Amino acid sequence: MVGRKRGRGGGRGGKRPRKEEEEDGGGGQRRYTLRERALKAAEEAETRKKRQRKVAAAAKEERPDVSTMCHQCQRNDKGEVVRCTGCWKRRERKRYCLHCIQTWYPNTSVKSFAEACPVCRGNCNCKSCLRLDVPVRCLDNVDPKIDDEETKLEHCKYLVHSLLPYLKRIKDEQVSEMVVEAKRQGLSDVSQLQVQKSNCLEDERMFCNHCNTSIFDFHRSCPDCEYDLCLVCCREIRDGKWKKREEEVGQKYVDLGREYLHGEGEFNSLLKKNRENVRTGRREWKKRNVDVGVKPDKLESAEESTRASEDGNIPDEKFVNSGEHLDGEGELKRNDDVGVEQDDSESAEVATFEWRASEDGSILCPPKHMKGCGKHTLELRCNFSQNHVIELVEKAGKIDESYNLLHASSETPAQKCSCVKPVDNAVSLSSISCKIRKAASRDGSDDNYLFCPRVRQIQDEDFGHFQWHWMRGEPVIVSNALENGSGLSWEPSVMWRAFRQIKNLNHDRELAVDAIDCLDWNFIEINNCDFFTGYSKGRFDKLDWPEILKLKDFPPSTEFDNRLPRHGKEFLCCLPFKEYTHPKGSLNLAMFLPKESVKPDMGPKTYIAYGVVQELGRGDSVTKLHCDMSDAVNILTHTAEVTLAPEKLATIDELKKKHREQGQREMFGSCGTFAENGSVAQEETAEVYEDGGALWDIFRCQDVPQLEKYIQKHINEFRHLHCNPLKSVTHAIHDQTVYLTAEHKRKLKEEFGIQPWTFVQKLGDAVFIPAGCPHQVRNLKSCIKVALDFVSPDNVGECFRLTEEFRTLPTNHRASEDKLEVKKMIVHTICNAVMEITGEKKSEDDVKPKKGKLTKIYSRNQQKAKHLFVNLL
Repeated sequence: MVGRKRGRGGGRGGKRPRKEEEEDGGGGQRRYTLRERALKAAEEAETRKKRQRKVAAAAKEERPDVSTMCHQCQRNDKGEVVRCTGCWKRRERKRYCLHCIQTWYPNTSVKSFAEACPVCRGNCNCKSCLRLDVPVRCLDNVDPKIDDEETKLEHCKYLVHSLLPYLKRIKDEQVSEMVVEAKRQGLSDVSQLQVQKSNCLEDERMFCNHCNTSIFDFHRSCPDCEYDLCLVCCREIRDGKWKKREEEVGQKYVDLGREYLHGEGEFNSLLKKNRENVRTGRREWKKRNVDVGVKPDKLESAEESTRASEDGNIPDEKFVNSGEHLDGEGELKRNDDVGVEQDDSESAEVATFEWRASEDGSILCPPKHMKGCGKHTLELRCNFSQNHVIELVEKAGKIDESYNLLHASSETPAQKCSCVKPVDNAVSLSSISCKIRKAASRDGSDDNYLFCPRVRQIQDEDFGHFQWHWMRGEPVIVSNALENGSGLSWEPSVMWRAFRQIKNLNHDRELAVDAIDCLDWNFIEINNCDFFTGYSKGRFDKLDWPEILKLKDFPPSTEFDNRLPRHGKEFLCCLPFKEYTHPKGSLNLAMFLPKESVKPDMGPKTYIAYGVVQELGRGDSVTKLHCDMSDAVNILTHTAEVTLAPEKLATIDELKKKHREQGQREMFGSCGTFAENGSVAQEETAEVYEDGGALWDIFRCQDVPQLEKYIQKHINEFRHLHCNPLKSVTHAIHDQTVYLTAEHKRKLKEEFGIQPWTFVQKLGDAVFIPAGCPHQVRNLKSCIKVALDFVSPDNVGECFRLTEEFRTLPTNHRASEDKLEVKKMIVHTICNAVMEITGEKKSEDDVKPKKGKLTKIYSRNQQKAKHLFVNLL
């Protein structure tokens, strides 16, 4: 009998069988390897687990829920809880205690909680849900939805039609410069010209070294020091219109003490007393230092400093120069340029220098005092391909010829939108279907009413109404915009909790915040708990005057979505007309910038500020008169009313009287009679605006020249930093130092015949502000507003105008830099629209060079520094 071989070998000479699959050649049963047996055992175990989970789930449905653990606070010792039936249907068990319901969801009834809890609704504000670790429900409208391919193409054609005139202006600038360069090189035809590409990378921003305007394509650059000059500056130099851009030299603001803010003393007398104190302190310092043996030359230097401080040349520690001041949005702007001592010859050269072009049109690099080298001729460079814009104009022109205008753009200015006709027909404005709101009373004007639909009543045809009003430069108000969201709370406590609970972010846990006191426009450091207590209950100084404090850009980061992700999603849900406002909107020019490019900060940004119904006349403006370069939408997400007691109102009236008398003394040098009708108007204002959150004044673009004249005429009636009266302004609007009270608006209409749109923003209202429209805001209650910038094709003309206006401001002015880069947006938008319509692909020649082998991307200034360093070596 032959013995059978054992599976693992009979001894040292035994043969180990293979682990692969083996089948008996005689048709016997299959033999499984060890790996297959292990997999089969795992499958059987998983099957048993599924069976056990199914049995447990069935037992759970039959077993009553006896737990009292609250989902919000994760505690079970707060008594009765409300169980959600909606969660039960999803085989989940969510409970909320009554204390958390009253604390964190005061506007939601217990019955609503039983039907669908915040987790079901997608607006739970507990710590875990605010981290966005749970699925976000009820946010199906975060992104704009355009499923129709025909609508997408129609939007692309609309972009081409609206932006083509401005693209032609850009093309004309480039062709004109190419003609000059061709003549300079002695070429008979412009087509023979070869323009060299610059070394500006895709994720860099290039600015003109002279006017700070953004450079996106054609420019002139020095081959040695890389001094860059935009085409507008080139044209001004050749036309003899070049002007040296000086630094802003305005008035100096003096801290005259807290008493001065409330009417004690007069500005000039207190300023003189302040200077005498400085002089006395200097003499005492000199006497003390003579006794201890300080050298005479140092004492003479100290005396010169004293005289300079008295003359206003060198600011004392209590002085703040206009080059370092607070703008109306609460940003501290400093002049970081350090002066360098120059000898007499260099000073004479700086004073007499005139930048002129040669006879052939060439421009020499400016001298060293203008940050150039003064040696080489500036050469023409481009960032895209040489004929990119020219070819783009030809393609866009063919598309525009076949495009039939739709919506409001086909109407003449004399024709009215259908939603305005009920006003002319004297239909009752209280009608439910009425979608307009009266905001002005201009004689002979057809724009006194603003388009104001309710968000849930917006129909497809309302998009055309919106475009008609928006193209005319009119603001638009969409009420109850918060209804588009999930109902997430915008309470300050909830936002602060969300801000502190975000994981995986290495940011400081700020226990104090820098707020702006709107009375003197200075920063104060305040504990966040104290700030939010004053937000809901009010805050007063030692004289019982209401303190109006303001936070801007909270949280203190440009990454709103990273710091407050749930609120960022909620805000996008609430945006009306997402085709324009959403960062991915098909009619938002900012969307078409390349992913690698440096994009402007468009928001969203949060503004939190106090407010009272009564117009204080001094220190109650949270946003002074200013003008934005882009369009914006501002949603009021939360309000808290602060009621002033009768005794505090009486104190406020007394202080306001002192303020008026102080203004009289400073303007006229006497305490004459003052018009008392201002207080009556303020009382009426308090009654009219009781239900509102913020009072807006928005001026038309065509009224800007008259508005500037009024401000210049009444300049000494306005106050800014340290409550000092204004003596002069660099620009009446862009300085952001003026707020027009009710009295000023009345005189503005009487003297110049202009009037703003004035309306109240209520809770949930989304206000659309067109680019180029000056506006100001006063809070009637403590408010939280969230704003988002966008660039629409309808207001690109105003963006162009403001770009040219900003470049003429002083170099250290708050608005001197071109942060929007509207020309760059126009080129990229039309390029993408043309490709979408024609189906073409972007040429590699039209794309800027990417990072390539570079491991670190340098800015233009860093590259210049590196170049100079290499030359030194």
